[in-house]
Amino acid sequence: MAPRRRTLAALCLLAAARAPGAAEPAAAAPEPGPWRLLDLSHAFLSEGLETVVRRVDAFFANTPAYEGGTGSYAQLTGDLILREGGERDALGNVRLRLRLPRTQERLHLLLETDPDRTPAAGPGGPLSPAATSAEPLPDEDYFGSLEGLVGELRHWRVRPSLGVKFADPIDPFVRLRLQRRGPADTWQSWFQQDIYRFKEAGTVLATTLELDRRLGRHHLLRSVSSGQWREDTGVLSLSQALVLYRPLSAHRALAWEVAAYGNDAPVLRATAYATSLRYRRRLQRNYLYGEMVPAVRWRRENDWRAEVSLTLRIELLVGKAYSEDR
Repeated sequence: MAPRRRTLAALCLLAAARAPGAAEPAAAAPEPGPWRLLDLSHAFLSEGLETVVRRVDAFFANTPAYEGGTGSYAQLTGDLILREGGERDALGNVRLRLRLPRTQERLHLLLETDPDRTPAAGPGGPLSPAATSAEPLPDEDYFGSLEGLVGELRHWRVRPSLGVKFADPIDPFVRLRLQRRGPADTWQSWFQQDIYRFKEAGTVLATTLELDRRLGRHHLLRSVSSGQWREDTGVLSLSQALVLYRPLSAHRALAWEVAAYGNDAPVLRATAYATSLRYRRRLQRNYLYGEMVPAVRWRRENDWRAEVSLTLRIELLVGKAYSEDR
């Protein structure tokens, strides 16, 4: 009986030690008033920044909103570009992501227009490639691929894919896409690295870094830095854009953009500058949008003379996120 009594006594002592009135290590005291207020203000601003970024990306159908999801999604964009002297160009962009059934949202079928024509600040943007060339825009190239989602790896999304570029000749490729959204502090970041290996074109490296900062209650300032290197040409192309988003109402918004372009052929230098004002309006519920985009560009090959253009855009969005009003 003695061992049982000793065991019972030990259990009683343990229970007494954990009782509410028992002495426990003191919990960490809250920060003093000023520091506590600073912590609360920081948390409020961080949460507000994330909310504004999500709202802006959803309304403008920007790349992070498209790439961040795992469900099926389609985006169809048609542009009519009017230039001085009566010149016209038509440009179309397609993004289609189909989630394959019974794959736990980890396998998708993709069809998309050439990513070179889809700048991170907005699909089908008038500043690229229209800002960098005087030649009429060629026919679009399309990419079809089967993409997997490995999952979160130290806060990175890893998306390997196997596909083909529908060109002449057809060019198969493998691609590794790495994505990461940084924590919301004063700034929030979104990073994407694409590593392509084409049979014909060789290696292509494409990098995009976006930095977002909230201005006031609803305004958003975005810095978009992009770079691309192609093995077949040996040219490194760079661009830097600043975009200020300003909502006008639940159905209308403005985005003012300034951008600089450059490459290292034959030496690293600026090749073009451009500015534009995007007026975007919701035409039907939250899946059909229209835009008017006046823009001015200055190109080295045209002795930096100002060239004015107007882009008229229609955009259709299909997916669960756009099936109901927000």
